Amino acid sequence: MVAPALSLFFVVTVVCYTCGYTAPSPERKTKRKKGLVRQPSLNEYFLNLFGFFVDLKEKDLELAAQIGKSLLEQNRELQERNDFLEESLIKSNEKTNQLQHQLKQRINLLHSISDDFDDDADMTNAARERRANVESLRRRIRQLEGDNDLLRSNLAELRNQNTFLEEKERELAEEYVKQLEIANEKVSHPYAHTLSNYIIKENSQTDV
Repeated sequence: MVAPALSLFFVVTVVCYTCGYTAPSPERKTKRKKGLVRQPSLNEYFLNLFGFFVDLKEKDLELAAQIGKSLLEQNRELQERNDFLEESLIKSNEKTNQLQHQLKQRINLLHSISDDFDDDADMTNAARERRANVESLRRRIRQLEGDNDLLRSNLAELRNQNTFLEEKERELAEEYVKQLEIANEKVSHPYAHTLSNYIIKENSQTDV
């Protein structure tokens, strides 16, 4: 019986000290009965303290919502860039395959023409033009292959950034849940029910 009473007294003392509550003196009680001075009750201080914790949790929720919204927007932008690069890479691969096919056809044609001549000096202007076209196609293919390598590098970088943002979002969510659990433990004190009964009893005695 002594230990719970001391614990309850400690909780009440902490709440009163935090909220600036002091017990009304006999003179103040007399003045209150006469309607001259009204001393705020312990219940009002306790409700104000509870309201403070509620406001704190609402601010945490608002901050978490803002962080989540920002992460979602960044994730959406990265996804759009990722989709664009993937589409560009597909088109570039298609163009490269098309040029390689054309190059193969022209090389075969050039070989068939070259077989008809024993010396390059006897080659016609048309054959020389075809050879120049083949060299141009080869340069174009090398350029496209370089572009493909750059696109693959950018795509890999974007995927790494996306993975980092997802991991950061998960860590923030876990930290926020942990903070909420701590806040709930502070508000849901094991002596809250006993303190509430004491407040009701105190108010009933004060009003007498």
